[in-house]
Amino acid sequence: MEITYELLKPLIVKEELEGNQVKIEFKAENQEQPIETIGVIMPSQDEIMKNVAKQAIKQGVKSAAINTAANALGNLVGGGAGNLLGSTAKSVGNDAAFSNQDPMAMLKTDITPEKQQTAVVNAFAALQNFYNYNEQTQKWEYVPPKFD
Repeated sequence: MEITYELLKPLIVKEELEGNQVKIEFKAENQEQPIETIGVIMPSQDEIMKNVAKQAIKQGVKSAAINTAANALGNLVGGGAGNLLGSTAKSVGNDAAFSNQDPMAMLKTDITPEKQQTAVVNAFAALQNFYNYNEQTQKWEYVPPKFD
């Protein structure tokens, strides 16, 4: 049986969106306390690739600007000292530019109801062992964990 958001709706007692996270509480009729979890809204593979490309272009522009400035500085001083100064400036500048990369920028996505629902379904997957869908009653049942 494929678990869909529509199938999970009766279990959801709380669903709050905070940024790219969905805070969810699941509770069946035979359950005393809800189980809380968090779902994360993730971009599609295409969105990730586009975001990576954007970051690479930004870094390329920064790197080109740094290299141009470092070459100008090295040429201004001239000789072996200029070459050393230019190389050092390039290295320091590129290190600084790449250290400012935002890894979260690669995970940016537009929040849509469909993506939010997918995050809820994915979050439920980790809790699926605590629930059983009764086909006869068409209701979810809480299955308490068994400790040996």
